[in-house]
Order: sequence, then C-alpha cells, then structure tokens
Amino acid sequence: MQHPSIQPTNSIKIQFLAAGCEDSTIKVKKLSDKDDFIELKAHTGPILFLDLNPHGNHLASSAGDGTIRIWNLDTKEVIKTIENLPQSSDFSTAKVLNSPVFDKNGKYLAYPSGKSINVLKTSDWEVKFKLENGSLDSIYTVCSFSHCGL
Repeated sequence: MQHPSIQPTNSIKIQFLAAGCEDSTIKVKKLSDKDDFIELKAHTGPILFLDLNPHGNHLASSAGDGTIRIWNLDTKEVIKTIENLPQSSDFSTAKVLNSPVFDKNGKYLAYPSGKSINVLKTSDWEVKFKLENGSLDSIYTVCSFSHCGL
C-alpha cells in the first residue's frame, strides 16, 4: 500500500520539528539540516505546550515551572520569559497548559493568563491587547487562533 506524502496546504515551508519532554528539555530538529537535534534548556518543570512561529525562527514553550519562554532557534537563546503562570510538577496533573500560540502570519503570540488572553506582537514581544471576561467563574486554560488568520 502506498502512503500519501504530507503536503502543506499553504505557502508556509515546514522548517522545524519540536518536541517537549517531561525532564524540562526541548528537542528541535531543523528539517533541512542533517545534524542532530538542538536541545533547549531553561525550564525547570515539565514542558506542557510548544508552538513554532510559521514565518520565523521562534519557538514558544510553556512548562510546569509557571513560565512561557520565547526562543530564538538560530542562537538557541531565550529572548523573552513570561512568569507567574500556574505551576505543575507533572504533565498529567497540569490543570492549565498556558498554551502559547502564534497566529498563522507569525505576527502575534497569544496565551491564557487567568481570566484573560494576552496577545503579544512578535516584533517587540510587548502586549498588544488583552481579551478579558470578568464574568467567568474559572480561568482560561488554553487558547488558539483560527486558521483563517487575523
């Protein structure tokens, strides 16, 4: 039986594959490179969520240490850390994933924070706006952009 190849449905070229580990490390493979995986270390808790910027060399990661980190994949350095998010010592018991997600154009990064969703501009990593709902009885746990973009 012949397996179909995976083809992107848009003009985005897949450059990286990333995986998070419970030992707090992130493994990243540049698909055009024959070298081994890049290993990113800065978190002190299990990796809960990852997202790759579709038009750049940035990765956003959240971990059980209560942080989101933005990584430059060329330099392998953290360029922004967001702190004071819910913590968890184990992926299976995490109540909140703090899911950082890039929009399809790579211009914004959103993540849940309590009763709001914070949206940052990727040009300077500053908060562009917040989506808030004071009538919620609980907190946001995940967020996502629609695939049709902003």
